[in-house]
Amino acid sequence: MKRGGKKFSFRKWCDDWALSLKGVLLATKSPRFWAFFVPVFIIFGTLLDLLSGGLAAFSLMGASDLGGVLKIIFDSFLGLFGINKNFLDWLLIFGIAILQAALIGIIAIIWRHNKDQAAKRKRQRQTEKLDNVAGSEAATGLQNSGIIAGLAILGSGCPTCGTALLTPIIGAVFSGGSVAIAGTVSGIITALAIIIAIFALRRVGLDVYAIIVSKRMEEKNDRN
Repeated sequence: MKRGGKKFSFRKWCDDWALSLKGVLLATKSPRFWAFFVPVFIIFGTLLDLLSGGLAAFSLMGASDLGGVLKIIFDSFLGLFGINKNFLDWLLIFGIAILQAALIGIIAIIWRHNKDQAAKRKRQRQTEKLDNVAGSEAATGLQNSGIIAGLAILGSGCPTCGTALLTPIIGAVFSGGSVAIAGTVSGIITALAIIIAIFALRRVGLDVYAIIVSKRMEEKNDRN
């Protein structure tokens, strides 16, 4: 079987996934990873939880004082960890937040590595063209991350409760059954966000695996 003019190897496909997973695990040993992972997970996860009721939480925040706003945000923060949340709703929010935060954390490592390599090439008086290529992988990862965030927010809500974020939009187009349609579309968009996140994580996982392993080999050679 061929894909894109190249012979497709199931074994290589599985090996790539295995190396990607190793790359993700190796990345978690870096302080830089956690410096980005934790705030992204908390902020993005809390935002998704706020949107789990459509725009009701934001309407309530607009009518509340500072104390009320902080309480709503804090309750959503607790909801990120499953407190007072339906299990399925919590699982989707938690899963997407984890994937998005891991993606950003790994991109931060790749970006730092590329910047260091660009500086090294500059010191070695390489061409300006090579220096400009340095952030290409990280830039692609950030683009994918933005797509995932957009899809996750667009598909957020509780479709079964009629509070999907898409409900008012679809309701303006379809006179009846807008809740059911919004629920279906919301589910598809959320699934698409998860799939894109997983494959984006696979790509950056392979990149960070190569970076970490090559860096360890360089350090070993320097010691020898």
